[in-house]
Amino acid sequence: SQLKPNPLTLVVSIAPDLSIKLNQDSMGSVNDPSALAQRLVLVFAQRKEQRAYKIGMETRTDLKEEDRIEKTVFVKAPRSLRYGEVVKVIDAIKGAGANPVGLQVDDLPQ
Repeated sequence: SQLKPNPLTLVVSIAPDLSIKLNQDSMGSVNDPSALAQRLVLVFAQRKEQRAYKIGMETRTDLKEEDRIEKTVFVKAPRSLRYGEVVKVIDAIKGAGANPVGLQVDDLPQ
């Protein structure tokens, strides 16, 4: 039996040409990640309205609702990308309110 992916999973992929995708949607480039940040702000606002909580946080009334909303974002980038380019994207993601931000380091293209 295969596990189904969490429908709330957000993955930001950075291509070798510095273009950015959020899941499968084009979101600009490393040099201008503003479209990505704006989309994430919108996604997180919608999730708050819909009470899309992290798994296991549905009944946690000891935490603020804001802290219970699923805001995890994973970043995938080729190993050949310069660190500073990846950091630009991570900064935009964090600025949009994502928490935590994970960096995929295994099974990446060169």
